[in-house]
Amino acid sequence: MGSNCGDPNNRYKYVAELQKYLAVDVYGECGPLKCPGHYWTNCDKLDDYKFYLAFESSNCDEYLTEKVWWNALHKSAVPVVMGPPRYLLNHPAEYQKYHDWRRRYRVLNEHGYSAAPVCHLCRLCEALNYNNKMDQQADLEPFYDRDQQCYPPQWVD
Repeated sequence: MGSNCGDPNNRYKYVAELQKYLAVDVYGECGPLKCPGHYWTNCDKLDDYKFYLAFESSNCDEYLTEKVWWNALHKSAVPVVMGPPRYLLNHPAEYQKYHDWRRRYRVLNEHGYSAAPVCHLCRLCEALNYNNKMDQQADLEPFYDRDQQCYPPQWVD
């Protein structure tokens, strides 16, 4: 499901390469298959997929697209991000373990997308009560510098 067709990291070339070996469906503005609306629309067509390609337009440490949470996790699909190759595909028991978190946690919509309104004051109270250990960063520049944290893709042959 793609809405940003920009391709600085060649993700669509990677998808085209995958399509030589696997059936890969591409929905949205950047592919031939369509669902009404935008990615936050409840696209029932995605319900039957076990995996969901959640490729960023750029590869940066400590960042995952909101589509990982919205399209993949709400649809019970395993998000595929640019990272270690083939592991879950070759280890079915590990694939099943991936879903264990669903018994202990739930996905909350923290951004208030149109399909799932949320009470922001309630979310703030929940966040304040969830973790009472304070963590502070006086200067975020060393913590997150786009030039140091983003990198070109390294494809696996």
